[in-house]
Parts: sequence; structure tokens; C-alpha cells
Amino acid sequence: MPREGGGEAVTTQLRPVGPHPGVAKLLVGALLFSTAAEASAVLAFIVDDDVDGPLQPILSAVRRLAIGGVPPSAQLTADELRRSGKLDRQIGVALASATTAGACASAARSYAAAVVSKALRRRVESAGAAMQTAAEASAEADLAPLAAQAAAQVQDCADRLAALRGGAL
Repeated sequence: MPREGGGEAVTTQLRPVGPHPGVAKLLVGALLFSTAAEASAVLAFIVDDDVDGPLQPILSAVRRLAIGGVPPSAQLTADELRRSGKLDRQIGVALASATTAGACASAARSYAAAVVSKALRRRVESAGAAMQTAAEASAEADLAPLAAQAAAQVQDCADRLAALRGGAL
């Protein structure tokens, strides 16, 4: 299938180089082989803290490139990370690993849904732990605002997941 700017779209899952990657790494890998428009469409529903550790600055760099209309290839993403002073050894290794993860660019939206699903579960777990701790140690006046803030964060994540999956949860 021809793509804007030439080349062929990656429409099949490739075998990864090394161990099987997690879904967040597959998402970043898929975005690295996407057009700026494809990446922007998916990134509209992803926040950087949906992924962990060294993938966060990579996702942020991909987002900056895509917003600027630049295809977020691995080389251009590395350059964007270097330009912003974020390219260290750990992030470079994570970028190389995402690039060779075997991601299918056309599955970026599905990877994103899986990433946001995991993020939703983490947010619910974190909110529950925070509210349990607050219930034991916080002032009564602080409890309702804490619960409202936690509920809003969980709802935002659930709404993004629903949008990625094409409907209400």
C-alpha cells in the first residue's frame, strides 16, 4: 500500500529483534513508522504519562514532530531528543528498542487503546490507594476534593479509551 511521501505502509506484525516487547514499546515503535497525520490522530488520545520511564520523552518528541507536520521517524525523533537535551543512553536504548520492536504502523490505534487501558487500571489502583491513605490520615475537608480529583482523572482516561475503541465504555 503506497504512502504519502513514498514507501510502503507496514501492515503486518514483524518479528521483534530480541525479547517480545510490551505494548507501550509497540505503540512508540508503530508511531515511528507512521506519517505525521497518522501519529497525530493517535496521540490526540495519549498523554505522556500513559507510558513509563524512558518512553515518556520519546513519546513527547514524537508528538512535537507530528504536531509540526514532520514524520516521526526514529532518526528525526533521535534528533529532536538530542536538540531538546533529552537524549541520554537510557533513552537512546529505549528508542532503538522501540524501533526494532516489530510494531505494525497500521495497528498504532490498537496499541494505543491497550496502553490507555493499562493506564486506566493504574489510575484506578492509584486513586484507591490514595483515598484509603487519605481516609485514615487527612482532614475531612480534604476528602471530597481528593475523591473528585481522582474520579476526574479516571474518567478522563476512560473517555480517551472509549474514543480509541470507537464508543462508550
